[in-house]
Amino acid sequence: MQVDTFVYRIHWCIVLRMSRERRRPTREETHLRLLRGAAIVFAAKGIGASTIEDVCNEAGFSRGAFYSNFESKDELVLALLDFNLAENTEDLEHYIETVDIADFLVALDSGERARTSPLVGQPALYVELVMHAYRNPENRERLVDYQRRSFAATKTLLERIVELEGKDFPGGIDNAVALILAFDIGLSFNQLLDPDSYEQGQYGKTLAILHQLWTQSP
Repeated sequence: MQVDTFVYRIHWCIVLRMSRERRRPTREETHLRLLRGAAIVFAAKGIGASTIEDVCNEAGFSRGAFYSNFESKDELVLALLDFNLAENTEDLEHYIETVDIADFLVALDSGERARTSPLVGQPALYVELVMHAYRNPENRERLVDYQRRSFAATKTLLERIVELEGKDFPGGIDNAVALILAFDIGLSFNQLLDPDSYEQGQYGKTLAILHQLWTQSP
């Protein structure tokens, strides 16, 4: 009887341990929760006033979990920018293959896309992340790399549009990419300074108008 009880207890100890292990988040899940926690904390308090402890508390992890994913708060800032670029690029590449170009442009910031980046809908936070990285000389090389990858991803999308429309952009595709990125950053700053002046979907609607003018031009 005692042996049976002992075996029974051992069995349930193993079951409970396996259950806890199954519930333990993977490294990828931990990484993403820390990113989302950081976005929430940074948006509420600002990057400078936020601590690693704040991020850990929001994400529900210890400092050990943080440092197994990021070397510092600066590293976390750059990781947020990298994740935002990767998620948006993947989503846009998929979206442009499933709808016509006019719908694609209007939907860029309409909320219809199922984007998972923690920076979605937070232009002020995006601007602050860029400026925080810029002010740290050690980060500038990576920030330049981020900007170049953003340029390359946008260019790939515009090349796809040129292919579908069968005509080139006036002034060349590189100038078109630069214009779109500048417009995006400009709207983000404008919304940061004067939120009431921003109209939901303004970015996509404006690009759709420019696209229509381009396609109708001789």
